[in-house]
Amino acid sequence: MEKTTLFFSFLKRFSFFVLFSLILSLLSCSNSEESDAPSNIPEPYVCSTCKATPEALPENDNSFKGIYAGVGVSDIVYFDIDNKGDGMVKSFVMRGNVLSQFPLVTQWSDENKYYYIFKGRINYGHHEVPLINLNFSVDLDGKNPQFSFERGILYKDQVSSNIVKEKSNELIEIFDGLIIQKIVRIIVGDDVNAELTDSKVRGETTEVSTQIIGTERYVVSRSKGYWYSVSSGLSTNGEILPSISNHGTIVNGNLIGSNNEIVGKLNHDSFTGKILIQELGEVSLTSKRVL
Repeated sequence: MEKTTLFFSFLKRFSFFVLFSLILSLLSCSNSEESDAPSNIPEPYVCSTCKATPEALPENDNSFKGIYAGVGVSDIVYFDIDNKGDGMVKSFVMRGNVLSQFPLVTQWSDENKYYYIFKGRINYGHHEVPLINLNFSVDLDGKNPQFSFERGILYKDQVSSNIVKEKSNELIEIFDGLIIQKIVRIIVGDDVNAELTDSKVRGETTEVSTQIIGTERYVVSRSKGYWYSVSSGLSTNGEILPSISNHGTIVNGNLIGSNNEIVGKLNHDSFTGKILIQELGEVSLTSKRVL
C-alpha cells in the first residue's frame, strides 16, 4: 500500500514538471515569434524644428498685429507684424528649406490698410542675385493679408498665392511637397519566346518609372479644419503650365478637395495623396511640414 501511494505521488510530481516544462516551451516559442516580427517599420515624420503651439497673442486676434504665414509659386513666407507689441516687424522667405530674413525697408498706412516693404535676397544656387522687394499689406483688423515680390528680371510677382493670419487658438502650419507622375512605357523587342496574351505582342514589356513634375505647398489649419495650396512648376511636353491655387477642408485627418475628393491623409507632419490636373490626369503628391 505504501509503495502504491509513493508511486502515485511520483506520477503527480512528474505530470506537474511535464506540464510546467510544456508551458515554458510555449512561452519561449511565443517570445521568439514576437522577436522575429518585423521591427523596421519607419516612424512617422515629425518636424522637430516646427512650433507646436501658436505664437500669435490673444490681444492681436482682431488687429493687424500678429503672425502671418503663406505660400506662393516658388516660396514660403512668414511675417511677424509687431506680435509682441515691441514695435518689431520681421519677415522671412523659405526656398529649398533655406530660410532667409528680409529686413523692413519702409511702412505706412491709410484709412484702410497697413503696408510694409521688405528687402532681401533669395537663394538661386551659386548665382549672385540682386536685392528683391517683398511687399505685404493687411486690413486694419487683420483681414485680407496679401504679399507679392516686386517684379524683376530674376523674380516675378506671385501669380498664385495664399496667406493666412494665425490666431492665438489656431496654429498655422506650412507643408512643402512634390508632385510626381507615373510614366508607363511599352517596349517591343524581338524575343520569340515571350508569352503572348490578348493584350500583348511578341517581345512586349512594360517599364514603369516616376518623375517629379512640380511642387505643391500647403497652408494648413488643423484646429479650424481647412487648407489652401499652390501648385507650380508643372510641365507637360516641355511646356510649363500656369500655377494652380486650391483649397478645401480637413475631416478626420483627410484633406478634402473642393469636389469632395480625398487629396491626402495627414500622418503626424506629413501626408501622401493624389490630385487630378486637367492636362496631366491623376498624379501623386508627397508633402512634409517645414514651418
